[in-house]
Amino acid sequence: MKYLCIILFLAISISSCQQQAVNEKCEKNIIVCFDHYHPKPYKTPGGVGHMPMPKVLYTDSIGTLVEYMPNKDSDTLTIYSTEHFKELGLNYGDFEFNYYPLMKGDTVIISMDSLGYPILSSKHHPGYSRIYNMNYELRKGKTHAGLEAKTCLGGDWVRIAKSIDIIRANNWTSLLMDYCPLDSLQSMFDSYKKNYTDTINSFKEQQLISSEIHDRYQCLLKLKDYESRRMLNEDTAFYRQMEPEIAVIPPTVNFWTTTFGSSTSISRRYANPREEARTGVKPSMSYLRNRSSQNPSKPCLNAASKKLARTFRHKT
Repeated sequence: MKYLCIILFLAISISSCQQQAVNEKCEKNIIVCFDHYHPKPYKTPGGVGHMPMPKVLYTDSIGTLVEYMPNKDSDTLTIYSTEHFKELGLNYGDFEFNYYPLMKGDTVIISMDSLGYPILSSKHHPGYSRIYNMNYELRKGKTHAGLEAKTCLGGDWVRIAKSIDIIRANNWTSLLMDYCPLDSLQSMFDSYKKNYTDTINSFKEQQLISSEIHDRYQCLLKLKDYESRRMLNEDTAFYRQMEPEIAVIPPTVNFWTTTFGSSTSISRRYANPREEARTGVKPSMSYLRNRSSQNPSKPCLNAASKKLARTFRHKT
C-alpha cells in the first residue's frame, strides 16, 4: 500500500509537470487562423500590377524568415514567441506589405474586406483588434488607385506625374487613369503620418501598447517615409544616409534584421550610381522587404515602369 501511494504520487507529479509545461508553451504561442484569406493580385485602374510576392511573412523560433501561403478556405498557423509580441507581415495585392505586432498568447483571425485588404480580429482580447487594424483605418481616404500614398510616391506614379504633359499630348489613356498630382499624393501622406503618430501616441498613453511596440511602429513609419522619397530623391547619397538608420532599428523583434540582411547587402542594393545611371531605375524598398539573408528574393518588377519606358522609347 505504501509503495502504491508513492507510485500514485509520482504519477500525479509527473502529469502536473507535463501539464504545466504544455500550458507555458501555449502561453508563448500565437495562433493565427486564416478565414477564407486568399488575396488576389491587384491591378490599378490603368492596369499596373506587380510580380507575385509572399502572402505571409514571419520569423520562426530561431529567427529565420518564413514565407507562408495559407490554404484558400481555412488554415491555422502557430507562431512561437519568447517576446511579448511577434511581428507578422501580410501582403496586399502584391504591392504593399503591412506589419502587425501580434500579442503573445493571442488567437488572431485573419480575413479580408471586399478589396482583399487584411482584417485582423483577436479572439480573446477584443481591444487588440483596434491595434491590429490601425493601418486599415488610417489609410481610409488617403489612397490613390487603391494604394497608400507612400506606395505611389515610391513608385512609377512619380514618373507618370512628371511626364503628364507628354502623356496628355499623346492621349495614353492607361497612364492617364493612374495619374495623380504629386502635391496631392504628398498631402495625403503627410496627413497619414500625422494621424499615424497621433494614434500610436494615444495607444501608448492609454497603455494599450508597450514602449517596445510603440518604437516598432515609429520605425515602420520611418521606413514608409524613406520609401515615399525614393523616387523623388535624385541623389544616391540618400540611400547611403538611409543605411545606418536602418541598421540601428531596435532589436526587440528580429523581423527587420532578418528581412533586410546585412548592411553590406543594403549598400550594394541602394548605393550603386553606375547601375542607376545605366538603367534609369531606382532600387525598390519592396525588394528589401521580401529578402532574407539566406534566400534573397528577386526584386519586384513594376509593369508601369516597363510600359512607360517602352512607350517613351517608341513614341518620343
